[in-house]
Amino acid sequence: GARQQLIDSVFHALNRSASGQLSAAEMRPFAEKTGFSGSNEEWQEEFNLLATECGGVVDFRTFQRLVNDESDAGCYCSDSDLRELLNALNALTALNASGVPNGFS
Repeated sequence: GARQQLIDSVFHALNRSASGQLSAAEMRPFAEKTGFSGSNEEWQEEFNLLATECGGVVDFRTFQRLVNDESDAGCYCSDSDLRELLNALNALTALNASGVPNGFS
């Protein structure tokens, strides 16, 4: 459905390395969108806990489960939350893409 496509788009926008698994840094914008406001160290700890609970990696299936989970264990996101995050990520990507060239052509 439409929500499924939205989740897929957000995951791929977050997953800048295109590895199919989110790193702590890649998942940080999502965490902040869902209310996390700690330091990098605190986020790394949170992320490590999350990854451990999910078998060591945060892949698409794990991410999908989190955003659909309305319990305390999840990070439920409404469609509008997901759309806002996707727009912010796309804006960031566009900004990075139009930024300073890295000197390699």
